[in-house]
Amino acid sequence: MYRVQVQNYKRELNETYARELSDCGYEVVEDTGDGAMKTFLNCLVCGDGDMLYLEDDAILCKDFIKKVDKELDELGRDKIVQFFSLKKSVDKTTLMGGGTYCGNVCLFIPNKIRLGILKFYEEWKNSKVGVENPTAMDYLVRDYLKKTKQKYYLVVPNLVQHQVGKSVIDPRRSSKRQSLYYIEDKEV
Repeated sequence: MYRVQVQNYKRELNETYARELSDCGYEVVEDTGDGAMKTFLNCLVCGDGDMLYLEDDAILCKDFIKKVDKELDELGRDKIVQFFSLKKSVDKTTLMGGGTYCGNVCLFIPNKIRLGILKFYEEWKNSKVGVENPTAMDYLVRDYLKKTKQKYYLVVPNLVQHQVGKSVIDPRRSSKRQSLYYIEDKEV
């Protein structure tokens, strides 16, 4: 089993959260004004065990939890499993090198890795990448995976889509951060 954490950074959650998560007891961790990274870290420390993490600007596919469970049953629960990506060259579920990780819109984090990321943050926040990109939660995860030489699964088709719009975390990011392989766009 895993807990579902939704990081809310000053946004109203879209209707797919209520539709898809109402039966699983998800918890919303609100930004308290300390910023996205602090809120992400709060998600990591809230509760015990494995975690399914969602940002507040995801659009969840139909039967989301059922599909997440199916993927985890097939792939295992010992690696990060990413359910969203912008990678154009990956068109099927693939085991990826940690250095390729990008985008925290939705991912499964095993307990051991969750605790490892928390510990690694103390080192990372003072690194060149951490100082230059203090809101880049996905860079933190990527750099942790690289340092520990871990791989992650990228699930394609993706089970979530990213909402269109300007990033409230980092306005330098493109407003066009949508997956080419969102499951709802592929099913008939």
